[in-house]
Amino acid sequence: MKILFVVTHVFLSEPLGAMILMAICNKEGHETKLVDATRGDLSIHVKEWNPDVIAYSTVSSDLYLIKRQDKRVREVISRGNKKIFRIMGGPCPTYSPEVIDELELDAICQGDGDRALPALLSRFEKGQSLEGIPNIALSAAGAEKRELVEDLDNLPFVYREGFYEVAPYYKECGLRSFLTSRGCPYFCTYCFNHAFNKMFKGCGKILRKRSVENLISEIEYVIQKYPPVKLIRFGDDTFAHTADEWLEEFSEKYASRIKLPFYCLMRSNTLTEETASLLSRAGCQSIAMSIESGVQRVRQDILKRNVSDELCIRSFEIAGKYGINVIGATMIGIPGSTLDDDFKSLEFTRKIRPAAPNFPILTPYPGTEIWKYAVDSNLLDKGTDVYVSAHDRSVLTCYSNKEKDTQLRISYLGALYCHVPEFLARLVYGLIKSNVSLKLCRLIGEPYQHFCWSTKIFPQAFPRKLTHLLHVIKDTFKAWAPVKDMDS
Repeated sequence: MKILFVVTHVFLSEPLGAMILMAICNKEGHETKLVDATRGDLSIHVKEWNPDVIAYSTVSSDLYLIKRQDKRVREVISRGNKKIFRIMGGPCPTYSPEVIDELELDAICQGDGDRALPALLSRFEKGQSLEGIPNIALSAAGAEKRELVEDLDNLPFVYREGFYEVAPYYKECGLRSFLTSRGCPYFCTYCFNHAFNKMFKGCGKILRKRSVENLISEIEYVIQKYPPVKLIRFGDDTFAHTADEWLEEFSEKYASRIKLPFYCLMRSNTLTEETASLLSRAGCQSIAMSIESGVQRVRQDILKRNVSDELCIRSFEIAGKYGINVIGATMIGIPGSTLDDDFKSLEFTRKIRPAAPNFPILTPYPGTEIWKYAVDSNLLDKGTDVYVSAHDRSVLTCYSNKEKDTQLRISYLGALYCHVPEFLARLVYGLIKSNVSLKLCRLIGEPYQHFCWSTKIFPQAFPRKLTHLLHVIKDTFKAWAPVKDMDS
């Protein structure tokens, strides 16, 4: 069968979830094709390629893109003589199963699709019932059975050809992405992982890890088949939790066999002297390590990060000691906090001075604890459309429009404020507090954020050809673009 995979915002970080499912489907004898929902009219691909199945994959914030495209797709299907099966996977349907009714989908996949999707395809092809397939839901009630895929070494390497067909210029980039694990043991209220842990409790191991040898083998394969490879990105929620045997083996094998710089995600409580030493020895160039809030009360009590100010500061000092550059994300507009707290977070981040500061505006998505907290505290109407960008106005009712615009100015100019000397910092701070155009603030601040990322975090990732570089810049700005007009 022909399966059309539809993702959103194809840019530097490859859509690994869809790419591994494509590899599995290809192994089962199916034909696959990848499409980006932000590039052109999806219905044209449907008419020209004539798939048997359309497999959407999206997070909640990008659902509006899928909705927009799927409306035209359904019109094409209604005019044809062929039944095209439509299924959606990813975080959005996992935690908001009502999307199956909203888009009139045939099914949704909640959680791991590695065994679920090929099982569904086999039954669909034979005209058999789809009832009872683990992780597959045929209604908004959710999946009847649930399972976790534990043996990650048994999965095929991700199918990268589909990605390069969508965006050929990314083959000239030096960045290649990999996953080493699945699952997260933490309970941050703004994240879906705590809901996932409850949903799949008793279905197997929540935290699953590939063997070092399996991971290194895939990296070696990609280096040989998809040159040039200059920087490795590990997309795990937390790359290393402790200085255990796995990290020691990884440090030794990666340093001796791969010999390339890499980027990964860490937490302040996991970046210790021991883990930082092993990461640095292996070749870690940069990490993402979120601050989340510069106010300890908000970070610990509302976000449940369980990280003190002292531990947060110390982790950034350790990163600096080992020459590891850090993306430091600090959220603003957090339910239960104030605009004054946002400015305290701005000052706290300036004090720490991460190599690439980032100030996303928190969006409480349905299914998360922070969403329930916001609704129960009358900070958010239950029916509010929260499918917005992290760089759009806050959806919370506790802030005035003027305060929401100030938060946007922090989001756009915050990185610049954290890095400039004191005499210029006063000027940037004044712009944040003023009524100056949001578009102007974005025009000033966003290029600087991209400069920090491209020079400190992913310097090897960008292609040298000007035409390819312009494509990458365009894709990145598109992915960061607010959903609504900023000055409306």
